[in-house]
Amino acid sequence: MLAAMLLLGRFSGLFRELELARAFGVSRDADIAVVLLTLPDLLVNLLLTGGLSAALVPRFRQLPLDERAALFRQASLWATAAFSAAGIVLWLYPMIIFGVIAPGLPGLSDLAGGAVVAGVAIALPLTALSGVTAAYLNAQGRYLVAGAGTLLFNLSVIAALVGHSHGPDMLAMLALAIGAGAAFRLVSQVAVMPRSAMNSLSLRPFADRAMVQAFAAGALAAALTLVPQIVVRAAASLLGSGTVASFNYAQKLVELPVGILITTISTVALTKLSGLIAEKREAEVRIELLKDLRLASLLAALVVVFALFFADAVVSLLFGRGQMDPAALARVAALTRVAFLSVPFVAISSLMIAFLNAHLQTSIVFRITLSCVLTLPLLVAPGLWLRSDGLLMGAVVVFQAILAIWLARRANIGLAGGEGVFAGKMVRALAIGIAVAIPFLAMGLALKDYSNFLQLGFGGVGFLLALFCSARVLR
Repeated sequence: MLAAMLLLGRFSGLFRELELARAFGVSRDADIAVVLLTLPDLLVNLLLTGGLSAALVPRFRQLPLDERAALFRQASLWATAAFSAAGIVLWLYPMIIFGVIAPGLPGLSDLAGGAVVAGVAIALPLTALSGVTAAYLNAQGRYLVAGAGTLLFNLSVIAALVGHSHGPDMLAMLALAIGAGAAFRLVSQVAVMPRSAMNSLSLRPFADRAMVQAFAAGALAAALTLVPQIVVRAAASLLGSGTVASFNYAQKLVELPVGILITTISTVALTKLSGLIAEKREAEVRIELLKDLRLASLLAALVVVFALFFADAVVSLLFGRGQMDPAALARVAALTRVAFLSVPFVAISSLMIAFLNAHLQTSIVFRITLSCVLTLPLLVAPGLWLRSDGLLMGAVVVFQAILAIWLARRANIGLAGGEGVFAGKMVRALAIGIAVAIPFLAMGLALKDYSNFLQLGFGGVGFLLALFCSARVLR
């Protein structure tokens, strides 16, 4: 059910980007719209899947009911207060944040104190509180409503894009929809929270120093994993109008399989591994981790194979309307191919982070991620020097590869060899999957000049069949 809900959420996110492309194309307003949506998207990754999950889910699993409820209320209070203050600062001085996200984009300072920034500022505390409620629900194994949050948020944004034609007030309507979407997400989660979580009267400070440190390290680590995309997008803003939007569209296509497949596995893994660790069943922890790593890596590898062959068809079918001309479509397709190369590394790093967070070793994740981020100037420099979109996107791929390998070494999980992730059954499963995929890839290429629908139809059937056959080998 979680996978199905995340599927709807990610598809709604993709449709959101399609409507964004239809309304704005690759223009200055499109770049501003992307910047407005970047901050709440960043906050969701920072809080819902980052610091709050890393700190709260293991602790919620360990505490008895009354203490768990008290911790929930205390965390809710602190999250709301901190991000309300951040929202006020953003509203008054938007360039503090937006200037970092897109330094080459003109006109952002003119948004200070206006409705365009107000909607995003309102979304900050609402999203932070949603992070606390989602962590509580996930710790109880109630993933469905928390997973539906992205769907509700995106539906609000889509309604604004569909319901209003492109005009001078379009950006303001988009920003207000961002605030409304954050409110809908929070209300849906609060509605299913158990009464015990809302009625606790305990004032004992269960949020001790260790948990606060875990939150800080987890939040910073989650933020740092997103830094490459932000840095690359910021660098792209220096390459001309519409570049930020092109990078955004390509990255959103990659987030679809990552969100549906990888996020589902890593979200459940954090709760499962935290429970096993709390019960002191350490031997089972590594067994479960290896199973999840092999499944996630297999899914990611097959996704990359099919994405490399069908990127043009996907981009043409989804974005080939409105303000998108053939040159813009070709640009997005080329960036999409490069971006998809990062998926296997994201699969590995996501599960390694879940494993280390379940052991309350968030500081290790933070230090490794920070060290990888420090390599970004070297990774981004060739793309800026040569003014190459592909090299800029490649910087994200290399970053994810370094992060995945480093985390695996620190967690003492081998990626190759007899007991490694890519050994034994995994190698056979991947070989079978690729063998099954080859005729479908060939047929898809043969249909390239005829129909995008037919081409993607063969690709979709081939992917599902390859996944089915290869997954059976892993059992």
